[in-house]
Amino acid sequence: MSPTAVRVLSRTLTVLAAVLVLAALLLPNTVRAVTPGTFVRIPVEAVVGAALLLALPRRPRMVVAALGGLALAALTVLNLLDMGFHEYLGRGFNLVLDWELLDDAQSYAGDTMGRAGAFGLAAGAVVLVLLLCALLALAAVRLGEVLARHRTVAVRSTLAAGGGWAGGAAGGGGVGGGTGGPPHPARTSRNPS
Repeated sequence: MSPTAVRVLSRTLTVLAAVLVLAALLLPNTVRAVTPGTFVRIPVEAVVGAALLLALPRRPRMVVAALGGLALAALTVLNLLDMGFHEYLGRGFNLVLDWELLDDAQSYAGDTMGRAGAFGLAAGAVVLVLLLCALLALAAVRLGEVLARHRTVAVRSTLAAGGGWAGGAAGGGGVGGGTGGPPHPARTSRNPS
């Protein structure tokens, strides 16, 4: 491969890693809340994560980034479960009590698609969860390494993003929750009506 192709591939992978991490951070827990405006704000978790990764030496940075990516994957899976439960049961997923309902879903899938179809569906779901865990962990590690490689620009950008977030929080946000800060409470009511 030519050096230009390697550089383009590297930058493309970095952009895809950033998009994946930001999408996971901004993913709401209901289908109705998934709008383009949902994804145009700065999540404070990204700013804090970037600051933490910039403060750590290489090995701890890689470990923290990988663990952070795995935690983000777990939260993303829970958000997706919340979406499904909100859509079909009208309530969020209860982390303690609702696991046994997944067995009922497996039985329903077996009744409608046959045992092989239900097994394939369950295996596919497990593979997708594992793939999400791997991709988010690798994406977080990649972003941590990019931050460290471009430390001066990354520190300035992190400070600017933190300032933008604080300004958005103080100003009440703008379109879709603003470019920073939390969305306005009236737009994030848990009441679906």
